[in-house]
Amino acid sequence: MPFAEFCGRCWAGLFYPEDRFNKPPLSYTLADFYCKNHRHEETVREHLRIICHCPDQRKSYLEVIAHCRAIGAIKMANQYERRYRRRFKISRSRNLSCKCSVLAEDPRSDSFPD
Repeated sequence: MPFAEFCGRCWAGLFYPEDRFNKPPLSYTLADFYCKNHRHEETVREHLRIICHCPDQRKSYLEVIAHCRAIGAIKMANQYERRYRRRFKISRSRNLSCKCSVLAEDPRSDSFPD
């Protein structure tokens, strides 16, 4: 690439940044809103989006597992529990706990023991 083109792209990038980014900013706001309103399917969807872009977020894995169990999607909950244990090297003997206050208050939910 010629030097002039390189300099031109650098300056153009300062004044006209690209509209696309590699990954969206990390935010739990929408997922927490869905959780507070007992919209478990939407909560799972938002946490899966977070896991897709930021796979090292432990909270999202735990929330997906807990909300899947709350809606009866046991197979999906077990799948993400295996992924969580593999990614973060958690032994099978250790219990997982979800810090979602809505699931702790909901008597219908099958959340993890503390």
